[in-house]
Amino acid sequence: MGMEIDPGFADLVNTCKENDIPIAVVSDGFDFYIRAILEKYGFSDVDAFCNRMWFNGRKVELAFPFYDQGCGKCGNCKTLHVKKLRDENRKVIYIGDGLSDKFASRASDVIFAKDELMEYLESNRVEFNRFSNLSDVNNWLVDLLAGNAEIPKSQPAYCETQKKIKKLRMKKIKKDMGDGRYIIYYEWTGK
Repeated sequence: MGMEIDPGFADLVNTCKENDIPIAVVSDGFDFYIRAILEKYGFSDVDAFCNRMWFNGRKVELAFPFYDQGCGKCGNCKTLHVKKLRDENRKVIYIGDGLSDKFASRASDVIFAKDELMEYLESNRVEFNRFSNLSDVNNWLVDLLAGNAEIPKSQPAYCETQKKIKKLRMKKIKKDMGDGRYIIYYEWTGK
């Protein structure tokens, strides 16, 4: 509960709600903490497409509901969500900061990027908008709604070929704490 959200998140969500613009959180993380954070800040009504985690006694259970619906290469296929949200009358604005955002961002109409995603897009010469926090994105959206900014006319949808993507698998790791307790966690590993 000590996790903070981006300082511009509330303004961005409110701008979207006031203008009937659908907004969703798409994460390769788990609903257990994502939904807790959204509820903490009063945004439990924001859609969150993510992996699932719950406690079953002393065991942690995991589920990846979007794994098989997408290309089967990622725990949560973010490109799948972009394609489901897009239609001929709706543009998708994608905001990301990590390498797990690279395929979905390239399938979007407008990209806002920072950190690892920005480096990836720069090295692949993909057009994007830099942002430091979500206030930057909200300011752009407010300008767009006021007619002072434009969505690019067309950006071709993009999806890496399956040959270029490594097959990812979850690897279960058990760590002995030395006092009779164990920590079990999972890592993505390439094949």
